[in-house]
Amino acid sequence: MDKLERYLLEYTDIHPRWLDDSRLIYVSTRAGSPQMWEKNLETGENKQRTFFNSKVCNTIPHRAGKQILFTLDTNGSENEQPFLIGYDETEPVNLIDRPKVLHRMAGFIDNGKKLVYMCNARDKRFHDVCIYDMETKEERIVVENDKFMCIAPSLSPDGKKLCYIADGGFANYRIWMMDLETGATSPIPEDARVSRELSPAWKKDGSGLFMITDRDRDKSHVAYYDFATKTLTSVYQSEFECTYAALSYDGKYLAVTENQNGYVKIVILNTDDFSVAAIPNLPKAGMRSSAGDREQLAWAPGSYRIAFALTNGQMPARLWIYDLEKDTAEQVTDGGRVSVDELVEVQLCSYKSFDGLEVPYWLYVPKGKKAENLPVLIEIHGGPESQTTCLYNAYLQYIVSEGIAVVAPNVRGSTGYGTEYCHLDDRAKRLDAVKDIESLVKHLVETGVAAEDKMIVSGISYGGFMTLSCCARLPKLWACAVAQVGMFNLVTFLENTSDYRRSSREPEYGYLETEREMLFNVSPAAKVDDMITPIIIAHGANDPRVPVTEAEQAVAQLKDKGVEVEYLRYEDEGHGVVKMHNKLDCYKKIVAFIKKHI
Repeated sequence: MDKLERYLLEYTDIHPRWLDDSRLIYVSTRAGSPQMWEKNLETGENKQRTFFNSKVCNTIPHRAGKQILFTLDTNGSENEQPFLIGYDETEPVNLIDRPKVLHRMAGFIDNGKKLVYMCNARDKRFHDVCIYDMETKEERIVVENDKFMCIAPSLSPDGKKLCYIADGGFANYRIWMMDLETGATSPIPEDARVSRELSPAWKKDGSGLFMITDRDRDKSHVAYYDFATKTLTSVYQSEFECTYAALSYDGKYLAVTENQNGYVKIVILNTDDFSVAAIPNLPKAGMRSSAGDREQLAWAPGSYRIAFALTNGQMPARLWIYDLEKDTAEQVTDGGRVSVDELVEVQLCSYKSFDGLEVPYWLYVPKGKKAENLPVLIEIHGGPESQTTCLYNAYLQYIVSEGIAVVAPNVRGSTGYGTEYCHLDDRAKRLDAVKDIESLVKHLVETGVAAEDKMIVSGISYGGFMTLSCCARLPKLWACAVAQVGMFNLVTFLENTSDYRRSSREPEYGYLETEREMLFNVSPAAKVDDMITPIIIAHGANDPRVPVTEAEQAVAQLKDKGVEVEYLRYEDEGHGVVKMHNKLDCYKKIVAFIKKHI
C-alpha cells in the first residue's frame, strides 16, 4: 500500500449519535466511503451498519421504535434520500425514492407512524415541510415554503412543533418555528432582522429554546428564547465565537462549543444560573465545522456523557466521550495506518494584509525541514463563509510529505472571527480577498519561509474560484495552480447552479438581475487574457453546486490562449472528489503536476 493510500485510508469518524447509554452510531470512512458504523462502549466492538457505494449523510435514532433514520447521497448529487434500518441486522429500506429531490429529515411523530421532513419536490428552489405516513406511504405537504432553502429541521419534545433554519445566504441563518397541526409559521425571534441564528436546542418542556446568535454582538453567543414572553436573552458569551449548543437529557446542563481561532473549547453550563459547571480537559484540536445541519455534540439519553469528534494535524477525526460526573475525557475510536510521527502538526500564524487587517493562517512544514526557502502551496478554503480549522487533511498531509510546505489562510470573508470579518469580501468587495493572498505571498517571501519562484495557489469550490482569480489578477506570482470544482464566471455559475443553491448564493455574490456586470467583472473570466499560470483543473460531472460547465469553459478558454492546462473530469463524482479510486488518481496527478513546475 503506497503512502497516499495509507493517508486516505486513515479514516475519519464524525457525527456521533446515541442508540442507548452503551451504543453509538456514527459516520465513518473506515470502508472507503462515508458509511454508518456502530460502537459498543461495553464490549469495544465496532461494526459497519451500511454498505453503499454512496455517502451516508445524516443519522437520527428513533429510540422508541428501535430504528435508525438516515439519508444517502448518490454519486455526489447531494439529493439526500431517506432510509430506515433497525437496531438489529435488518436490511435498510428506502422510504422515499426520488433521486432528484433533496430531503432533510426531522424525525418521527405519532409513535413512529409518521415522518417529518423538508424537501424541494414541488419547487427546486425551496423546501416545503412534509409529513410521510409510514403505513399508507402517502406524503402530505404541511406548509408550502416559497421563501428559502432550509437546513437542520428539529422537532419539539412533544412532536407538535418544528424548528428549521432558513438559509438566506450572506451568513444569514434565521430560525423558524412551525405548528405541525395548524401550519402557522413565524421566525424566532419574530422580527425581520438580518442575523445569524443556529443550533436550536429545545427545552424539555417545550417552553423555549437555546440558540447560537450574533444579535447585538460581533461574535456569536448563546441566547435563550422564551415562547411565552417572546423574548431573547443572552446567557453566555466570550471573546470567541460560540458555534453549537446542546442540552443534556434532563435539561440540567447546556454544552457549548467555542471556536478559539480554529481550536475547539467545550464549556458546560448549569441551566439554573448559567454558571460554568465544567470545562473538559481535551487535546488541542478542532471540530469539523458545519452550517448547523449536523450535530457536533450529542448527550447520552440517560447520563451526563457527551460524544463528539476531535481532530488535529496528527489526529484524524476520532470519537471522544466526556463524562461530566467523573470529569474524564476518553477517545473511543482509533486508527492505525499512519503513525503520528509521519504526520505534521499545523502551526497557527498571522500576517497583516494590504489594509492592515490581521489575517490568520495555518502553516504545515515538511518533516525534517526548517521553514526557510521552501516551495509553498497556498490552499484557500471553500465557502466563502467557512473556515480552515485545526484538522487532519489527508490531501494536504500528502503534499507536505512530498517536501512542499502548505499555508492555509482564513482570508477576509471567513467565518470564525466575527460578523464584521465575515462580510469584508461581500459582493463588489470580492477582490479584496485576492489582495489578501497577494499580501500573504509578500509576507511569506519577506519572512524567508517561501521560495519566491516556487509558489503554488490551490483551492476547492470557492477556493477554486479564488485560485482562478489569483491566476487572473496576480499572474506573475505562481509557478502553477490547482483548481478543484471552482467557479470561473459568477454569471454562468448562478445561471446554471441548482435552483436552491442560487437562492442562497445570490445574497453573498450578487443578483443576476441587477448586478450582472459586477458579477462578471470580479470573475476570473473577465481577466482570462492575463492568465499565464500552468494549471490543473479537476471537477465532478455530477456537481449540483458548481456545474462542470464552469471547468469546461475555463479549460477551453485557457487552452485557446495557449495556457498549459491539465483537465481531470470524474464522471461518478459531484462537488469534490470523494471516492477512493478517484482520490488516488486525482491527488497523484496533482502532485506530479506541481513537481513538474517547481
